[in-house]
Amino acid sequence: MFISASIGVATYRKDATKSAAELLSNADSAMYWAKDAGRNCVAVFDEAMEQRVKDRLAKETALYRALERKELRLVHQPIIDIGLGDVTGFEALMRWDMQDGTSVPPIEFISIAEETGLLCRLSMGIARSSHSFARLDQRGNLLTRSNHVGECFCATIT
Repeated sequence: MFISASIGVATYRKDATKSAAELLSNADSAMYWAKDAGRNCVAVFDEAMEQRVKDRLAKETALYRALERKELRLVHQPIIDIGLGDVTGFEALMRWDMQDGTSVPPIEFISIAEETGLLCRLSMGIARSSHSFARLDQRGNLLTRSNHVGECFCATIT
């Protein structure tokens, strides 16, 4: 058996720390940072980490609102057989266009969706949209494919 530790450290600062609860929360954030860094290491909470935590929370909140506002959409990228030059299917790709016109790359929101449990809701939207986009080729094969992988939904339809 092997035992490892991920340690988060936060220091009390008279000018910045408001309470014992905040100090504990900062140490907790640093510990999760250490776990994400590969475990068995130490992370010290600093102002940059605090900003990343705030940015992450803002993105998570915005993602919940994006679902309500229907800011997420699917695009269908053709899959082409290079040898034949034929379209053999389509890959369903999730895009997030915020109301202010900002586009959020999938790398920034898919992991948040996985960690917060929103992935199932996104996946169901993918399934519904892909189903409505799906069509058959001359041989009767379905031409829509979703490469979205998650705990709740994993499908490739070709």
